[in-house]
Amino acid sequence: MFDESIKMTIGADFYVKDLEIDGKKAELRIWDCGGEQRFKVLLPSFVKGADGALFIYDIANYASINNIDDWLSIIRKEDRAEIPILLVGIMSNEKNKRRVSVEDGKEIAKSKNLNGFIECNLKTGENVDKAFKDLSRLVIVDRIKKLEKELRYWRSQSKKKTKMEEYKEFIVYDLENTGNRTKLNITPEELRNHLNPKKVLIIISNHLNRIYIWKGSESHVRKRFISSRVAQDLQRKLIQNPMYNRCKIISIDQGRELQEFLNAFRLEPMEATDTLPDIRYPRNFERDKGDFKFLEEKLNNYIDTVERMMSVILRIPEI
Repeated sequence: MFDESIKMTIGADFYVKDLEIDGKKAELRIWDCGGEQRFKVLLPSFVKGADGALFIYDIANYASINNIDDWLSIIRKEDRAEIPILLVGIMSNEKNKRRVSVEDGKEIAKSKNLNGFIECNLKTGENVDKAFKDLSRLVIVDRIKKLEKELRYWRSQSKKKTKMEEYKEFIVYDLENTGNRTKLNITPEELRNHLNPKKVLIIISNHLNRIYIWKGSESHVRKRFISSRVAQDLQRKLIQNPMYNRCKIISIDQGRELQEFLNAFRLEPMEATDTLPDIRYPRNFERDKGDFKFLEEKLNNYIDTVERMMSVILRIPEI
């Protein structure tokens, strides 16, 4: 019903409307956007995520439909191009003379490729609920069609899969000293055969949302040092694909494997014999609380090494 106490929409208003559609209850969440040109910049924010739209004009004011092309171009932008849209002509005061005929309304809806046309009388409430119910039915049908299309796509993809393609969400790279990486065509079950103490592997599991850096205990110092940078570069490339946008980088040292890593690939803890010396930067040792003596020994070793190198350099005769 028309409520004269409600003023013209300034910007946008939000409403919730409960309906019964074909015996089932539905809740509509409605954004009422002002139709004036000055509010045009606000529309994209409210259109994003919408399932359907009503384009409303006043049948006694032909100018109210003049900007339909501008508004529709915003609604149909990008991935919202196919949402159902109804053209709704409203009569708020029967004393006002009609300026847009029913035939004109139908023709405009057809020429703009809208999903339907209806006129409502806000004084009597005629067709007001019908407009919302018609749009709701169109939204339901649209959703069903999209789900069926998606289902057909995934069924077709599953038929094309080979044994190796079943593991396309599982990727393993063997890291070289130069920073180059070689992709290994293996399955998760075969991973255990490639956990060599001299290797550093980058293991990507979309299913687990993880990028593991597995560092063998005898792997080259340089490989271990650059592995984090290589993993971060991979992460930046992978997140462009929505499948990998939540992958987290986790470092795994042989002999100190996290339980989640062992469980994920059904592995047993590995012994790390002949572990290479720890070459972390001195500033990172402060993470090991209370281990100041160990830190002092490390620093002294670095100092001794530098002094020996300097003594050798000083003994080299000038040419």
